[in-house]
Formats: sequence, C-alpha cells, structure tokens
Amino acid sequence: MNQKKGQFARESTGLTREFGAFDSFILAVCATVGLGIHTLSVMAIKSYPGASLPLAYAIMAIPAIAVTATVWLLIGTMPRTGGIYVFVSRLIHPSLGYWIGWLYYFPYAFVIGAIAYYSVYILGSSFTVMGYVLDSQAIISLGTTLSTDEAGILGGFILMVLSFLVVYFGLGVYKQTQRFLYGISIVATIFTIFFLWGYSSPGGFSSMWNSVFGAGAYQEIVDVAVANGWTSNVTTFSWDATTQAFTPAIFGATSMIALGSLIGGEIKSVKKTSFYMTVGAAIFIFVFYIIYSAGIINLVSYDFISQYHYAVAHAGELSINPALGPSIPLFAAVSAAGVSPILVGLVGIGGALWLINDIPPMVYASVRIPFALSFDRMAPDKLNAISRFGSPKWALLMTFVPGIITLLASSPKLGVGGIIISSVYVLFEWMVYPLVGMAAILLPLKKDLFERGPAFRVAGIPLIQICGAVTVVSGFFLMYKNGQTLLGGTYGDLLGIIGTVCIGFFFLLYAYYYAKNKNKGIDPELIYSEIPPE
Repeated sequence: MNQKKGQFARESTGLTREFGAFDSFILAVCATVGLGIHTLSVMAIKSYPGASLPLAYAIMAIPAIAVTATVWLLIGTMPRTGGIYVFVSRLIHPSLGYWIGWLYYFPYAFVIGAIAYYSVYILGSSFTVMGYVLDSQAIISLGTTLSTDEAGILGGFILMVLSFLVVYFGLGVYKQTQRFLYGISIVATIFTIFFLWGYSSPGGFSSMWNSVFGAGAYQEIVDVAVANGWTSNVTTFSWDATTQAFTPAIFGATSMIALGSLIGGEIKSVKKTSFYMTVGAAIFIFVFYIIYSAGIINLVSYDFISQYHYAVAHAGELSINPALGPSIPLFAAVSAAGVSPILVGLVGIGGALWLINDIPPMVYASVRIPFALSFDRMAPDKLNAISRFGSPKWALLMTFVPGIITLLASSPKLGVGGIIISSVYVLFEWMVYPLVGMAAILLPLKKDLFERGPAFRVAGIPLIQICGAVTVVSGFFLMYKNGQTLLGGTYGDLLGIIGTVCIGFFFLLYAYYYAKNKNKGIDPELIYSEIPPE
C-alpha cells in the first residue's frame, strides 16, 4: 500500500539498525536476571514447603519458550520500534495496541526506581555478608551504611542518573557499558556455580559454616529451628507446592523477554538476532535458573535452608549466628571462604550486580514505546525527537520522572508505595501476553505480511499460531494467578482501583488523540493500516 505523505511523524524514525545478536541477547538476559533467582531459590523453600523449584522451572520452560517463540516470530515479520505495541495495533485493533503499549510501558517506567533503590540495599546486604565471612568489621560497617534508607535513595538516584546518561549518549556507550556489566556478572556466576556444584571442604558445608560464624553455629541453626516448630515434614516433596511455585518460576524467568521486541527497529540480521534475544535468551535463562536452584540444594541441603528460615525468623534466640537474610550469595560466599577473599567478594555481590544490570536495558527498551506512539502521532510530538547521539531524548526524560517517584516511594518512611507500584507492575505485565498471542494467531491471515517473516509450519499449521495459542493460555493463566494473589491480598482493593483507572485513562487518551488527528486532517486508520517506516 502507498502511504499518504505526512501521516507518520516523518519518513524515518532516525534510529539505526546497529544491534547485533550478542548485544540483543544480553539486553534480554540482563533485563530478566535479577534478584529473583538469587533469593527465590531459597525463599521458595519457605513460601512453598516441599516445592521443587528446579522441577518447577523445568516444567514451565516449555510454555515459556513457546511465549518467547511467539515474540520471535512476530519480530521476524514486523521488526519495528515499539514491538508489541506495533504487533497488536496492526493485527488486532489500534485501540488495543495503544492500551497495551502504555500498559507495558508505565510499569517499567515506575519499577526502574524501585530496582535502583533495592540495588543499593542488596549491595549493602552483600557487603555485610562479605564482612562476616571475611571477619572484617570495616566491610560490615560499609554494608550496614549501604543498607540504610538514606543510602538507598541517594545511591538509587545515582544509579538512575548514570543509567539514563548511558542510554542518552547513544547505542555505542550503551553497548560497551552493558557488555562490561554483563561480563562481570557472568564471571561472578561462573564462580558461584563452581561453589554450588564443584567444591566442598573435607568436613562438608557444616564445617564451612562453623569456620565462618564460629564453633557450633551450624547446630545452633538446627536447634533454634526445631525449638520453633520445624520438622522434616515441611521438606517432604509436594506436587501441590511445586505447582504453586509455577507462577514465580515462569514470571521470574520470562517477564522481560518481550522487552527485546521494543528495539525491533534497531536490530541487524533480524531473523537471527531476534531469535537470540527471545528464544535463545529464554533457554539460557532457564538453564541458568535450574542449575542455580538445584545447586543451592546440592551445596547446603533442603533441610538446612528450611531450618535457616525458621531460625532467622527467631533471630533473638541466636547467639552465634548473625541472622543474615537467606540467599544464594550468602551460602556460596560461605563455601568460597576457604578458597579466596577475592572470590568471596565476587560471589557475595553477584546477586547485587545482576540487579543493577536490570536498569540500563529497561531504560533503553522501554522508552521506545512512547517514541513509537508519538511516531504514529498518538502521543506528544516531542516524544519522537532524537538527540544528536541518536537517543529519544524527551521520551527518556519522561521515563525518568516516574522512576524518581518510585525511588522515593520505595522508602519505608513513605509507607508501602514501593510495594504497591511493584505489585501494579506484576499485575499489568502479564495482561499483555494474551493479546500478543492473539495477534500471532491472526498474523497468517495476512498472507503477504506472514510470508515476510519466518513462516514455519508444523503439520501444515503455522508455527506462530501454535505458539500464539500457548501464549494466550499461558497469559490468561498467569493473569488469573497474579490477580488471585495480588487482588486477594492486603492492597487488593487499591490495586483494583489503580488498574481500572489506568485502563480507562489509556482508552480515553486514545480517543483524544484519534479525534485530535482527525481534526488536523490526519487519518489514524490510515496510519494503523501500515507498518511504520524504519
């Protein structure tokens, strides 16, 4: 179809295709791997007694990879900036695409601040662990200082400013920064895996624990746990508990994968690169998570991790142990203590490094949604403006503001604002996927468009329709599970009101820009009948 001149904001986006397979892959991995795996692997033993998290990850990898395959096949057909917004608006209906665009964008814009705040807090906790393991009061004091509310706000602000500047100064600076952070994190991960699977002292983990925290420390954990109701029954394998762990397992491993679709207009060798940043990244992440979650049980034992939760919950009864929060970095650092102080440091801060890694890719990709909306003339014109460094400068500034709000709201002094905003993020995230799946099912009906991309078939059925159907079912299942947990919780009524107001507002905003464009002689229907230019 011939596009009527002047309908889009301009003839090209101004963004260039410079993302290769490796950088796209690490964008998806870094945006996904964060604190979750480093704490969920041990917290699940408390939250879901008897659950096997490695098994939960292995089972949920099947639908999760189908979801990421859906996104891969859609990118291969429509590799444009804005990703899922473009898919839904062009294949289902503009209003739904518009709604999904904002619904996907705002949770990321807000959660960036919470991640920045907790990055500093977790970094402080990591230094505290290192201090105890290395018997260094100076490092313990540093960890204690970084774990304060003031440090969280100041340090989080610094992390946010640095991350936004990295994105503002263009793709070259972003790629070098992300490669550097990813490299350090991977090295920390390799050593962590070694201590989870490949190393043990002659006396086993109990002797390592006692050598770090003092004679009798290991037995004290066991005794306090038993005295407060722990029995071996709570660690007996349970299918019911394992299925309850499905939701955090799949969410923690795939929640950010679609983020890569937002940079579809900036990737080279589209079919190959889009595969690596979706399906390839998902496979890597699930293998990573299975190795980690099984490795911590191999190193420590299911029973002791469960007992540790009981003991820490009654910290006042501990006289030898410092009652540090349970996490993979804690247990791996104890294992590393007999080898090298440097490795204790690297393993100890591994979880914090991955959390800090979340921020730059989230910023880089999320700002592409308001940019794409503006390019379609359905948001303020300034939002599609490009700086001399090739970045969407006003979209970046707009994204910085909600991040700062959440950074401040994450402070315990301001109540539960951070919890509510993070809950909205979780609630909204999986509302996107049923519509993405539906868009995939409808794509083959537009044969000329379908045949542009990887038009694979299985028994005559387009692969994208099969994956799309799995995505629809998975999306509704997780919407149900997340809604059940969040809306049925303490802040359920408030979350329901926030969700309803946001959804209504986004549809009203669509109606406003639709009418505004019509009055200016710009036809939104014509815009949405075309794939945006590159």
